Amino acid sequence: MSYVEQPIQDMGREAVNILVDLINGSEKMKEIKLKQN
Repeated sequence: MSYVEQPIQDMGREAVNILVDLINGSEKMKEIKLKQN
């Protein structure tokens, strides 16, 4: 593992975590909207 590769992998993990949070958040918003109707 080189010094260049490691930060790129970390950024990739961060991006995946953010995407998962966004997907989970949008699912929760859908549930909330359905309950309100």
